[in-house]
Amino acid sequence: MLIVEDDPHYARVLRDLSHDKGFKVLVAGRGADALTLAREFHPSAVSLDVFLPDMLGWTVLNHLKQDPSMRHIPVQMLTID
Repeated sequence: MLIVEDDPHYARVLRDLSHDKGFKVLVAGRGADALTLAREFHPSAVSLDVFLPDMLGWTVLNHLKQDPSMRHIPVQMLTID
């Protein structure tokens, strides 16, 4: 599972919950890093924050869904705003 979250505390909470459910977890704090990790590791799911420091989560989602090798990955959009 790929967690894309720029708040380190909340990313840690999501990571721990995901580990508890049996997921191996990658964490990215920026959209560009998330796209790089998704291309390299093809996660089974993505938890994607809407507001990131370098781009909106909606932009990351668009890149994921435009790439035929990643468009099948389920994405959960979330924000604490």
